[in-house]
Amino acid sequence: MIIISKRMAACQSGFHDQKLQKRLVRVPIESGPNVVLCDFCLSRMMEAQQQGGDLTMAILYQWAKEYDDIPKLPEFLRRDCLKRCQIVQFVNHQLLRLRKANLHFPRILLDPDEKGRFIGIVEENKNAIHDALGGFFSNSERGNIALRLWTGCLCAAKECRRTCVTEHEPDGTAMRESPYSSDIRAESFNKIMITSREDPIYQAGVEIAPVWELIENAGPDKKMYLDGIPELNQSPITKYLKDRNKTVISAEDIEMNSLHP
Repeated sequence: MIIISKRMAACQSGFHDQKLQKRLVRVPIESGPNVVLCDFCLSRMMEAQQQGGDLTMAILYQWAKEYDDIPKLPEFLRRDCLKRCQIVQFVNHQLLRLRKANLHFPRILLDPDEKGRFIGIVEENKNAIHDALGGFFSNSERGNIALRLWTGCLCAAKECRRTCVTEHEPDGTAMRESPYSSDIRAESFNKIMITSREDPIYQAGVEIAPVWELIENAGPDKKMYLDGIPELNQSPITKYLKDRNKTVISAEDIEMNSLHP
């Protein structure tokens, strides 16, 4: 049941644009209290849930752009795909850690400070982010780079799994999965490539998706499926592959000393 009220504070969606003045509604969520959402954010969440979409990548990419905008990847990171993977893995671990307290993060913020705490950890962690990026950047610049790398990597990795989520449970977990078709993957990667052409740091995340998924985030007999990706042998996702035309890959197909441009 959705309750409409005039006495509400602010939309609790992680991607809400504060410039928008929309009607607020109180919405019950799975395993949590009722939350306040504007009708625009609520409709976007419901549409994504029905289509099996995951808004997490879009939200974290938006947050990255709010904090700073580094124009290109630092040269030492461009040469070091494992260091990029370590940054992605750190961001991923922090995201999973926060979801132990809030299953819906970052789509819904149960606490107004959740976003700031997450960004602060990503910007300031001395063991992962500082080691990877050194002392060359401000906190906001480190956060910007880390979130854009994570978004590019996760967007690409998710599209190269054997199945895709076609419907979510209210808490965001998968309710129904279907095999990826080459047509679905082609459509998804056309969108990924639009952002890649506009954002070299996002593209650097796409490049490391196989390395992160098959080595850093490895599982038993894990494979990635590339059938349908447009211009596969020229795609950034095949940069670190021994054979850039191969459509089913495992860890043995990775070549981290790749000379591909």
